[in-house]
Amino acid sequence: MVSLEIEQNFVSVFEDCALIGKIELYTNTYHMQNQYLRIDHFLFDNAVSKEVFSQLRNKIGKPLQIMVYSDRTDLIDFLISGGFHLKRKCYEIEATAKKYAGTIRRADLSHARAGEKDYDECCKLMYARYKETHKTVNPLTADYNTFICNFPKCVFYEKIKEDMIHFAFIEGNEIAYVFSKNETHFKIFAEAIISKIFVEYSSLYFEADDCDSTAMVLKSLFNTDKGISCDTYIYD
Repeated sequence: MVSLEIEQNFVSVFEDCALIGKIELYTNTYHMQNQYLRIDHFLFDNAVSKEVFSQLRNKIGKPLQIMVYSDRTDLIDFLISGGFHLKRKCYEIEATAKKYAGTIRRADLSHARAGEKDYDECCKLMYARYKETHKTVNPLTADYNTFICNFPKCVFYEKIKEDMIHFAFIEGNEIAYVFSKNETHFKIFAEAIISKIFVEYSSLYFEADDCDSTAMVLKSLFNTDKGISCDTYIYD
């Protein structure tokens, strides 16, 4: 028999009165629809996982969400047995030029800084795109100003006439956010961004969610092993 005790931000899980582990509860102010979980030290027994998460879901009163690296097979088996479903894979790419599979493109890229008209336009487009691409995973609940407050203060972009087609927010050697209205031609723009970074840095970093097709185009430009991803599981 499984029982749960919630105290502050931790859930103690008991099986036949014996403690089998604790689940940490935390929130993400950008995504308030789901209750976030963290599970580290736990006696994984798939036979009781359904009961554990059914009880927790009823006590919390909202969907449960956990992010786990794909090599945590014991935890993943426990989650799936308990009724969780994989909703998203996030690939963390840190690569040198040796891993770059694209073309070196020297280009004069337009850029804008925080407070400028083109920067503000990119922020608004990114907010709308992020809401759209993440709505089936965990809807964005943060308002516009909260969402952009930690954006890099510089964005590189390409416009055709007055239409913003591609852009990338960059800070140092990190590509923070990318956007495109024409992914067929985004590869060329992305190659110019990557080439610019490699002129100044020996490596670059970005994250690519598989729910964001533009970010996945960026990922495709690197010869990286499939490797470990950070996966999002949801219990509705």
